[in-house]
Amino acid sequence: MGDEYSVVPRPSNWPNVPPGQDRLIFSDTSILLGDRAQIKTQAQLNLETHLQDPQRIKPAPIAGQIRPGNPNDNKFRDSKPRLLLMGLRRSGKSSISSVVFHKMPPNETLFLESTTRIQKDSIHSFMDFQVWDFPGQLELLDPSFDLEEVFGSLGAVVWVIDAQDDYVESVVRLNRTILIIMQYYPNINIEVFIHKVDALADEYRTEVFQDIVQRISDDLSDAGYENAPVHYYLTSIYDYSVFEAFSKVIQKLIPQLSTLENLINILCNNCGFDKCYLFDVLSKIYIASDTRPVDMSCYEMCSDYIDVIVDISELFSWEHPDRKPKGDQMREAESHVVLQNASMIHLMEMNKYLCLVSVIHNPDANEKKGLIDMNCRVFQDALNDIFSRSWDQSTEEQPADGETSEGASGHRAWRGSKRSPGGGRSSNRRGNAAVGFVHIINSERLTHFSSSNFVSTTQPDTYTMKREDVVYLGAGPAALPTDVLATAAAALQNYQDTGLGVAEHSHRSQLAADIVNNMKADLVNFLEVPPSHEVLIMQGGGSGQFDATVYNTISIWVEKQKQQILQSKADASEAEVLERLQQKVNSELQIDYLVTGSWSLKASQEAARLLGPDYVNVASDARKVNDGRFGKIPDESTWKLSEKPAMVYLCENETVDGVEFPSFPKALESKVSNDGTIVVGDFSSTILSRRIPFEYFSIVFFGAQKNLGSTGITPVIIRKDLVSLLTGNKNTPELIRKLGLPVSPTILDYSVIAKNNSLYNTLSIFDVFVAGQVLKKLLASFPDKVHGQEAVAGRKSALLYDALDAYPEAYKVVPDKSVRSRMNICFRVTKGGNVDEAEKAFLKGATDRGLLGLKGHRSVGGIRASNYNAIPESGVEKLAAYLKEFATAA
Repeated sequence: MGDEYSVVPRPSNWPNVPPGQDRLIFSDTSILLGDRAQIKTQAQLNLETHLQDPQRIKPAPIAGQIRPGNPNDNKFRDSKPRLLLMGLRRSGKSSISSVVFHKMPPNETLFLESTTRIQKDSIHSFMDFQVWDFPGQLELLDPSFDLEEVFGSLGAVVWVIDAQDDYVESVVRLNRTILIIMQYYPNINIEVFIHKVDALADEYRTEVFQDIVQRISDDLSDAGYENAPVHYYLTSIYDYSVFEAFSKVIQKLIPQLSTLENLINILCNNCGFDKCYLFDVLSKIYIASDTRPVDMSCYEMCSDYIDVIVDISELFSWEHPDRKPKGDQMREAESHVVLQNASMIHLMEMNKYLCLVSVIHNPDANEKKGLIDMNCRVFQDALNDIFSRSWDQSTEEQPADGETSEGASGHRAWRGSKRSPGGGRSSNRRGNAAVGFVHIINSERLTHFSSSNFVSTTQPDTYTMKREDVVYLGAGPAALPTDVLATAAAALQNYQDTGLGVAEHSHRSQLAADIVNNMKADLVNFLEVPPSHEVLIMQGGGSGQFDATVYNTISIWVEKQKQQILQSKADASEAEVLERLQQKVNSELQIDYLVTGSWSLKASQEAARLLGPDYVNVASDARKVNDGRFGKIPDESTWKLSEKPAMVYLCENETVDGVEFPSFPKALESKVSNDGTIVVGDFSSTILSRRIPFEYFSIVFFGAQKNLGSTGITPVIIRKDLVSLLTGNKNTPELIRKLGLPVSPTILDYSVIAKNNSLYNTLSIFDVFVAGQVLKKLLASFPDKVHGQEAVAGRKSALLYDALDAYPEAYKVVPDKSVRSRMNICFRVTKGGNVDEAEKAFLKGATDRGLLGLKGHRSVGGIRASNYNAIPESGVEKLAAYLKEFATAA
C-alpha cells in the first residue's frame, strides 16, 4: 500500500462484503474525483500487513480520526522527514518545487500542468527528505484523509499564497490548517510564502504583506492562539528570494544550527571573511551562515559562482569518462576568483554535498590564500565531527513507487569526494525524522574547536610575536601595563586568598565596596579632584554619557528655574509654576555644543534626537572653517553661545580627528564665573594625561579603555551641589514629563548612582580593580601625580611631531598645528604621490617591526598613532625611528 492511501467509511451504495466483517475502503486521492474505490476487509488488511512485516500486525486506524504523532512510532523512526507544500490551486507550489529542487528555469514553469495528485519528491543530498506537493483542489480536512499520514512525521508546512490573486480564501484555509496543527502537532513549523511578488510595486508589495499577516494574526488571535509561531517570506521564482526562504525553513530543522553558526563565526573572525555560507550544492540552499545580516546580492553572487564551478567540473574534471587523472588529485574541489573591485570569492568543497563559499572584501586576501585554505580545512574537520551520517552513499537509494528522485529530475552531479567524514567508506544512513533532517552527534565533541584552531589572516604576523616585541598604538581599547595585567590575571583566579576570583565576588560584598572606594580615592588623589566634586562609576561608555549629560542637566535646569519662580513668588500655585516653567522651556531652554570633531558631532546629534533640534545650539562647527573637514578649532570670537545655556558640551580631545583643546576656552570662563553655566567635558582619550581645571568643569566623564583600564566602566566626576539638586526634589521626573521633556532612565540618573555608591546595579568589579591597579602604578611612578604624567605625554608627542615635520615630502599632519592632539597623532603618508599605496607600504613595514594599531579610523583613513600613557617612551622612539627610516628609504 502506498503512503497516499487513507481509510474512509464505506459509502452505502457500494458493493457488499461478507456479512459480519468490518467494511473498510482504501482509496488514493482519485476517490475525490469520482473514481471507484478499492474495498478491503479488516482481515484482508491485517493479512497484507502481516505479509509485509510478519513481526507487526497493526490494526487500521479509525476513519477520519485525528491523532497526535507518537515519536516512538516506527513511522517516525523510519520515514524520511517531510516538507509539505500547500496552498490553493495555481498558487505556485509546483513551480517552487521545480525551480528549487529540480533546477527548472523559471520561464519553463509556465508550461507546468496543475497538480492533481500528491506529488512526492525524495531529495537525496546533504539531507534525505521528502517534499510533498499537495494539490490545491483537495480539502485536507475532508474525512477521507488520515491526518496522521499527512502530518505524522512532518518537519514543516510551507503554505504558498499567490500575492497577485484574491488571497482571502487561501488565508481562511491556511488558518483552519494552522488550528489543526497547533492543536495536535504543535512541533511542526508553519512557514508562509507570500509568492509571485516580482510583479508587484514595492509599496503595494509591502501593503499586501502587511494585510496578509494581519488577517492571519487576527484570526488566530480570535481562536485563542496569540502570537502563533508563523513565519512569513516574500518570494519569487524569478530571483533568489525563494532560495533564501527555503534556506530559513531548512535551517530551523537542523538541531545543531547554533553550533554551525558559531564555527562559521570563528572562521570569519580569523580569516576576515565579510560573509560566509555553507551551501547544499544541489539545491543551492544554504544550511548555515555567519550571524551577519544576509545581503541578497552577495547571496546571489555566491549561488551563481557554485553553478560556474559545477559546469566547469563537469567539463574538465578528471571524472570525465575520456580522461584519467595524472598523479594524486585534491580530495575536494577548491576555487577562488578576484573580482574587479578587488573582493575575492572563495569556494571550498567540504564533502560530496556541501561547500563553503566566502566573500572577502579585503584586497590583501589573495596574498593570504594559503592561510585561508588551511583554516577552511580546520573548519572541514570540525564539520566532520558534527555530523555522524555519511556524505557519500556507496549504494544509491532507489525511489519508492510514486516518488521522483533528484537524480532522475535533472540534478547535476557535483564533483564528489569518495571520503566519508569518518575517513572510511560511507554507509547508507538516513536522518532521524523525530529530531530533524540530520543525525547530530553530541556537541561536546566540538569543545576542542575554537579560535585557537585557526590562524588569523587579518593580522598574519602578530601571532608569532611576543608581548615585549610589540608597541601597540591602537586608539582603544588601548595597551595596558604588563605588570598590571599580571596582577589582574592572578586576581581573576584567587583574589586575596578568598578562593574566588575578583570577577566572581558579589558587587554587594564589602570586598567589592572596598575595591570601588579605593579606586575612587586614588583617582581623586592622582587628578587632584577638589572636595566640591565627587566620583561616580557608571557603565555605557562615552556614548551613554551623551544621553546622561542631557537628561541630568535638563533636570538640573528645570529645578533651578522652579526655585527662581518660587523665590520671586513663594505662594505661587502648582499650576502657575507649571505655566511659567513651560514659558521658560519654550523661550529660554538651550544646550550648546562645540563641534570640533566626530565625537562632539555625535553628541550634538544625540541631544537633538532626545530633545529636538530646537533646543540644541551648535555654537561652533569646525568644519565651516576647514573646507568641510575637521582639523581646526574656530576662533572663540566666532562662537555663537546661547545667552544662558543649560549646558555647554565640549570634547577635550577628538580621538578620530586628532584635535585637542590646548587649554580651557576663555569664552567659557566668564560663562562659568558670571552665570554658573554647567560645562561638560568629555575627557575619554586624555584622562590622566593632563590636569583638569575643575574650577570650570561641572561634569567630566571618560571611558576607561584609553588611559585608565579595560573596557566596561565610565567614571563621571560631578559637582556635589548638582547631585544635591537632583536628589532634593522627588517631583522632578513628574514635572519634567508635564513639560514635555525627556525623563532620565534610572540607570543614567546621577543622583541614583551617587546614593548607591555606584553600585545601583551590577558593576564590573574586575574592571574597577584593573583601573585601581593602573592608578596605583601611576601614583608610585609620579610623586607629582598628574603633572608628572602630563610632562611625559608632552615629550612623547613632541618626539613624533618633530619626526613628521622633518620630512614634509613624506608625511602630512592632518590637524592644524595649533590644535594637535598629544594623544592621537593623525597624519597621511604622501611619499611618492600615491597616498593609498604609500600608506599600505608604511603599515606593512610598521607591522613587520611590531608597531601595531596604526591604521586610521575607518571614517577618515590615514595613519593614527595613539600615544596613550601605557606607551613607554622607548616605544615612541621606536616609531620615530621608523618614520625616519621610511621617509629616507629609496
